Amino acid sequence: MVGQGWRSSSRSCAWRGSCVALGLVGCAQWIGIQALDDAVHGCDGGDCAGERGAASSAGAGTTSPGGTSSAGGTTLVAGPGSLGGGGSGGAQPVGVSGASSIGGASGSSSEEGAGGDGGTFPEGGASGDGGSPSEGGGGDGGSSPEGGTGGDGGTSSAGSGPEADSGDASEPEPEPECGDEGPELWCADPSTPRRCVDGSWQSWPVCDDETPFCLRGDCVECEPESKECVNNGVRTCDADGAWTAASECPLESPNPVCVRGFCSYRAGAPIQGPTTDTLMVGFLYAVSFDVAAPSRVYRLGMFGTAGGNQVRMGIYASGADELPSEPIAVTSTFATADGRMEAPVAAAAVLTEGQRYWIVAIADTDIGMRVTLGEGAYALNNNPEGWNVLPAAFPPGTSQNPGVVPNFYAVLRDF
Repeated sequence: MVGQGWRSSSRSCAWRGSCVALGLVGCAQWIGIQALDDAVHGCDGGDCAGERGAASSAGAGTTSPGGTSSAGGTTLVAGPGSLGGGGSGGAQPVGVSGASSIGGASGSSSEEGAGGDGGTFPEGGASGDGGSPSEGGGGDGGSSPEGGTGGDGGTSSAGSGPEADSGDASEPEPEPECGDEGPELWCADPSTPRRCVDGSWQSWPVCDDETPFCLRGDCVECEPESKECVNNGVRTCDADGAWTAASECPLESPNPVCVRGFCSYRAGAPIQGPTTDTLMVGFLYAVSFDVAAPSRVYRLGMFGTAGGNQVRMGIYASGADELPSEPIAVTSTFATADGRMEAPVAAAAVLTEGQRYWIVAIADTDIGMRVTLGEGAYALNNNPEGWNVLPAAFPPGTSQNPGVVPNFYAVLRDF
């Protein structure tokens, strides 16, 4: 095949007269470029006549460090007036289309050049931790008559970390029929509108920073039902892709501020009840609550009747017996107060949606606490570890006392 290519190149040099002075290799390259130019600008006969020649072997492009495609192999001419097949496009790194050299472009001939293979594209890059929804870039198809295979879009992963949230990546709409029965507008991806013109989908300018999201073929402010923070408030995107007015979050510093559209809030029994009771020294008191959404716990608190003493609180998982089992986050000791008193946990802990947890408190002496009477109960047991220690396992034999709920609460923020 290589020998035939050289002989064909020699004959083509004679035929192309003007390139003889370039030498054998330069001539072959010159003819390849001219034939490609003929294919682009059209040929009605003459120099372009002749049957499709057999494609010579072309070197596959290789990827240099940093993802730059090296030059493809030189395309050789297989017969008079015919251009050999294109080399394979270089393999590219994540989410970047492969750039082919002349050897990697689609072949052209008097009839129909053999198309170069499309560049290989792996899946688009996954979004990093931190939870911000991130669409990986789709790879462009390689150069060929049919178009190379495009890379898959990146997948938005659920973040994990103190401030992460789960990312919701919008799936592109399937391509609808463009014609009398189909729509005139369509979103090819979350930021790229298309217009139906004369029965085919035509590109339209990509959505900009002011209206970054494509909805029903138009660029709008936001994705419907999405949320974002404005200072320490949150606003929601309506069904037409427009932001509503922001609502202030209910809690301010030192509680966690709004992050990615989620405000912090209090769960458990966060009201100051009208009745007082005694939290006795040497005992563990626990109040349960159920978690409605994936969240993190940041602070724990309760309502007292006087200052001058110390308490410590923790949040415990619920065991098989539906009673406290082991701690997942605890506070340091902090001072009592007449009214609300709270402290941060040593490290924010993740709470699982649909699970029950217990808020536990101990004190250095008998203290007054606020309670609510009626439905509900609290768990009570001796603390074998004594003051200042929340046990690694809640002691067995815990009893529940119905009709009284100490006003213990946890500060959470969903993600």
